Amino acid sequence: MCNKCNGVERRPTATNNLQVWCGENGREDLLEEWAHVDKAPQDFLRGSAAKVPWECGTCGWEWDAKVSDHTKSVSPTGCPTCHHWKSSRVARDSAVASRAQY
Repeated sequence: MCNKCNGVERRPTATNNLQVWCGENGREDLLEEWAHVDKAPQDFLRGSAAKVPWECGTCGWEWDAKVSDHTKSVSPTGCPTCHHWKSSRVARDSAVASRAQY
């Protein structure tokens, strides 16, 4: 049974919200990428399924992603543009290195 059906609704509080979580977990970078104009990180929990806008601090790309996808501890999502570029570069560099061995 879900929390709502159990009568337990999780809502952000002054001590339990995305901004607090970012500060406690060294993820201030997420606060810098926050691009929601109507709501603040204090209005969401770390595990929120809400899609919100983010802006990459490296390339300036804006995209929507779930808060929970951006904050998960294993393979958190980031800028899709930078991620694609990094993945392509790593794959290319790896291929070049393996060819150089032969």
